[in-house]
Amino acid sequence: MKGASSIALLSLIGTLSTAVYGSVLPRDAKAKPVIAGNFADPSIIKVGNTWYAFASNDRGDAKDHKAPNVQISTSTDFKKWSKPDGKEDALPDPGCWTQKGPLGGRDADVWAPHVVEIPNPHKLPGSQFVMYYSARQQENSNSHCISAAVATDIKGPYLARSQPIACHNSQGGAVDPAGFQDSDGKLYVVYKVDGNSKGHGGACGNTVKPIQATPIMLQGLRDDGVTPVGEAKQILDRSDADGPLVEAPNIVKRDNMYYLFFSSQCTTDPNYDTSYATSKELCGPYKKTDKPLLVAGGDLGLVGPGSSTVTPDGENIVFHAWVDKTRSMFTGLLTFKGETVSVKVQS
Repeated sequence: MKGASSIALLSLIGTLSTAVYGSVLPRDAKAKPVIAGNFADPSIIKVGNTWYAFASNDRGDAKDHKAPNVQISTSTDFKKWSKPDGKEDALPDPGCWTQKGPLGGRDADVWAPHVVEIPNPHKLPGSQFVMYYSARQQENSNSHCISAAVATDIKGPYLARSQPIACHNSQGGAVDPAGFQDSDGKLYVVYKVDGNSKGHGGACGNTVKPIQATPIMLQGLRDDGVTPVGEAKQILDRSDADGPLVEAPNIVKRDNMYYLFFSSQCTTDPNYDTSYATSKELCGPYKKTDKPLLVAGGDLGLVGPGSSTVTPDGENIVFHAWVDKTRSMFTGLLTFKGETVSVKVQS
């Protein structure tokens, strides 16, 4: 299925290289970004009447060491979003375990922040907000770990815990965490083991044999949302149809069915996508759908639509796609019919 779609995709976007840098939306594309510029790996949460979006750092190839670790944008209608000012940082310090920068601060390549709201674990009034994120280690700068930070204000600043939640150094590191609260109140974080970083070359470093696993893991947490409980469990992995990896997991529960959203292919390829798998049990087994939720080309004219986040109620989705050398944020509305999910991308 993926192989056939890749051939069709190449015919649609012809001149685009697999690196996609410099790609632009076709002039007649229906999909339009709600946040232009680099706002990669977006996640969203609604607090009161306001939507908050968080995204990976915007340091780029130039390594702007003053750029925020975590970008923020807001919206009151899910359509018009504030432009990140390049100064506001939800996570000023990602933790003492992260890589130091040349200016004395942290230069940890903070990726894929995801914020959840939980009851205050100290039984104080109000909620606590937990931000999960991945960052480069000081002691092992070739790989990332996932960790968490907490705040009583949705916009932060978030205070990082002193140690990461998971690293998986021997397997390539850990990235792309997302929090999940089940209907029984128990808390979890789902994430990717970054096995393709240990690969032997090719797209995203992992299309030359032997191919490395990129398992999706589920870790239980205490009611503080940051302390691991027990061992992490593998709930998904890549197959040949997924290309070099699966990543960017996000779990939603609707009508006693668990939906595990994820991306496959390579993030720098135009055919990077958003897919999902379903299970009646949180720990699986999960069955992947035959057709991805979001793919490149078509009337929407998207290029590499992936790294999505779905709201806990399953109604809203944000994702990034390539626009003029950057990964910009797009939004959509989801519909569930049985085990099938469809999306209407907002334009």
